[in-house]
Amino acid sequence: MLMAQLRGKLPTDVWLGSEDLLTSAVFGTLKNLPASATAELLSRAQPLEGSTPLLLSAPLHWHFWPWWDVCEPDVVVEDEENLCIIEAKLYSDFGEDATAGSQLRREWNDGFRRAQQVGKRLWLVTLTNHASFPEEAIRRQLARAGSESSRVCWLSWSEIGRFLDGLGDELAGGWREDLLELLSRMGLAPFDGFGEILSYSALIPTSLPWTERLPLGEEKLQAVGFGPALLAARECSQRGGAPWRLKLT
Repeated sequence: MLMAQLRGKLPTDVWLGSEDLLTSAVFGTLKNLPASATAELLSRAQPLEGSTPLLLSAPLHWHFWPWWDVCEPDVVVEDEENLCIIEAKLYSDFGEDATAGSQLRREWNDGFRRAQQVGKRLWLVTLTNHASFPEEAIRRQLARAGSESSRVCWLSWSEIGRFLDGLGDELAGGWREDLLELLSRMGLAPFDGFGEILSYSALIPTSLPWTERLPLGEEKLQAVGFGPALLAARECSQRGGAPWRLKLT
């Protein structure tokens, strides 16, 4: 399915906003890699309280969209001591049901019973497209659930991109580039500032127009860049060397 997405065999309106297909592509790939890759990624999840990370060890057992008593989590990963629920969201919010209750509360309660039955610790990892920890939304979903805040965590899709980008060559292979391309097409790749643009321009033998030194006012040249440009513009404006005035607030 991943190759069909990247090579144009599926209409973009079918998969571009699909959290299920994205979840399948990312975690379906991780399932077939050494357990250390999944363990490293999930250890980056930020808990609601405390700083103890989720640490999984091989062998791992995977379940995709299992139907439990009152919920259907996206991914469940287990090792000998831990049962980890992964609930992935892309553009939608966590579910609310007036009768059954909130989505995360149902998943915690259902998962807690199952973890107790097999003598394991339950972890709940929420995976979203937020730029910062959506702590309030998660706590609201888990109100009156009796959850352990130190084992309720958050991970972002962009953090997955950073993880993939920094993964060692011995584990990376071609699949890393494929997943990064998918994340990029979906607008989920980690932002690298202007690093990639500058790296690209350095490979071009002749300079690009926007990398050259440009005149500001009539007296001298200044290097292009936000900091230098603002300072030069302020200086020109204050000296009356430019036909306009820069108002900085």
